[in-house]
Parts: sequence; C-alpha cells; structure tokens
Amino acid sequence: MALFLLWDSRYRQPEIRNRHKHRQCLYDENCYYFFGTKGSIAFPSFNVYTYEEDQYGWEHKLAVEQIDVEENDPMNAELLHFVDVLRGQMEPLVSGIDSLETFKVVNAIKKSAETGQKVYINQRINALTSPASGSVK
Repeated sequence: MALFLLWDSRYRQPEIRNRHKHRQCLYDENCYYFFGTKGSIAFPSFNVYTYEEDQYGWEHKLAVEQIDVEENDPMNAELLHFVDVLRGQMEPLVSGIDSLETFKVVNAIKKSAETGQKVYINQRINALTSPASGSVK
C-alpha cells in the first residue's frame, strides 16, 4: 500500500525552474511526498525516510538518505533518449507494457473521481502471453 500526497501551493517544477530561474522565487522545501509501507521520499529534495527493519514506529528515529540526482532539463533528456531509441542505440527506459499499466491506473483514477466509486483495475498484462490468447505480447 502506498499514499501519494501533493499540493501545488508554490511553483517549483524542475523543468521550468532550469529555464526560468529569473522568473520565480525558489524555496528549500518539498512540495511532493510519496509514502509507502517501508518508507517515504520527498520531492524535489529526494530525501528518503526509512526505519531500521526492527525499529518501526513513533518511538524510533527515522533514517534519512539523500539521493543524488543529476540536474538537467527533463524534457530535453526525454527527447534525446527517444531519438536514441529510434536510432536503435538504446532500449526504452519504460516498456510499452509498463506504459499501458500506467495508463490503466490514470484512467481508473479519473473514472473514480468522476463517479465517486471504487474502480478495480484488471489483472496486470503478462508480457509473455501468446498472441493467440488475445493478449499483448
């Protein structure tokens, strides 16, 4: 189980920050937090918060790890990677199957928001299923 928490009370998108530094105020605080059962990660700092395996809970101290991330223009890096894939120089970082799974989740979220109902997502696509079964290979 995971929880996704975000708020956009300030303007801090990295791809915009790199090109428009002179147009905005930057703050040294996070605006996105991703929570899971084993820890959490904050964005844009990429601080990872976890407990020791046998010391979980409020009475124990969180371990904090800083993940080093290359600063770049994400849109430019994505486009360059796409060109390398088209030229056969690299494999895609995200498979077509993974993209389809993400699309299913986004559509389920949208449908749930529109209807106010739970939306169940069909079983994950098996990339090894044969075309004769009607599934994507």
